[in-house]
Amino acid sequence: MPGMLDIGRKIVDAGFLMAEYDTIHIAVAPPNITEPELIKKVAAIVNRDTYDTRLLLAGQIPRIIAQCQSMQVAQAMAQRLTDLGLLAIVCKDSELHAPLQSFIAYTMEFKEREILFWDKAGQERRIEAEDVFLILKGRKHTNKEEEKTKTEVKINLPAIEYSLLGTDMGLSSLVNFDTLTAKLREVSPQAIYDDRLTKSLDQNKPSTSGQDDLETKLRLIYQFHLVQSSP
Repeated sequence: MPGMLDIGRKIVDAGFLMAEYDTIHIAVAPPNITEPELIKKVAAIVNRDTYDTRLLLAGQIPRIIAQCQSMQVAQAMAQRLTDLGLLAIVCKDSELHAPLQSFIAYTMEFKEREILFWDKAGQERRIEAEDVFLILKGRKHTNKEEEKTKTEVKINLPAIEYSLLGTDMGLSSLVNFDTLTAKLREVSPQAIYDDRLTKSLDQNKPSTSGQDDLETKLRLIYQFHLVQSSP
């Protein structure tokens, strides 16, 4: 079970265009306690049975709980969920599943105020340490070891060279992964740190499968942190 890291910058306007018939998703952050009465009220709002609603409100990772074709209807539904004490957001499908440019990183270097990445061809990407908004740490079930770091341009670390850790390099990839995470947090202490994806891969049943589902979880977690950090 390999490690996974995502680093995200705070983006004010991603510049996505809404398709003419774009689906609008309503997503919620699972509450700490799911009382039967709350489940019934949520089920009535999203037009689901109580069993499905209970599953969607379980776990720790934000979930899409309803969909519609009208932004006005979606916002009204999200407001009703908010009135129940839930944290709810709306997002367009074109934004949630928009493709990201990819940069395959082979090694990296920590500077005092920035993080540098290089691919095998020697091309470089830089992230200012103070621009890092969110550090997501997680595990991904796969047959191939893979780690990821992402800004608005996706940076993949499928075979990162842990030798970059120098004397801090340990004997196992898990130890080295934790050390790498600690260094990222040290360089960007202002960044939100979220390790929910290191635990069991959410008890909720996924709405999609494979990489798309992972990307959806990452983007929803990012969006909820963005909302919670807004003044």
